[in-house]
Amino acid sequence: MPGKVGKPLKVRSKKELQSLIDAYFAANSSLSLSGLCLALGLAHRRSLNEYEQNAEYGNIIKRARLKVEEYYEKLACTNHSAAGPIFILKNMGWSDRQEIEHSGQLTNIIRYPYKRPGPIGDVNTAVGSDS
Repeated sequence: MPGKVGKPLKVRSKKELQSLIDAYFAANSSLSLSGLCLALGLAHRRSLNEYEQNAEYGNIIKRARLKVEEYYEKLACTNHSAAGPIFILKNMGWSDRQEIEHSGQLTNIIRYPYKRPGPIGDVNTAVGSDS
């Protein structure tokens, strides 16, 4: 077939792919993308990406990937720390810094608590004194 490049996919049908994915999720309480790849008989995660790009299998892989992401999100939020949810939100495009735009001219007026010294030896009128 013109336009097809690379090795043929190992899974022969959407039903077979969904069956392998369902079996992985049913058999494992801890989920991971690498575990999903192994359950599908893939040698590396790039192959999972190839399945995801395939018009026939793409949505099935996307849903499986979301289920793994959901597992990590729940795991991160059950820990009584803000680090997990912050990490997840940052990966979803959120930011923890403020960006403020300034317009107009900036004028700095610096004032020091300074008194002009009096004659030499006059300690009551030296810099920093209150009198």
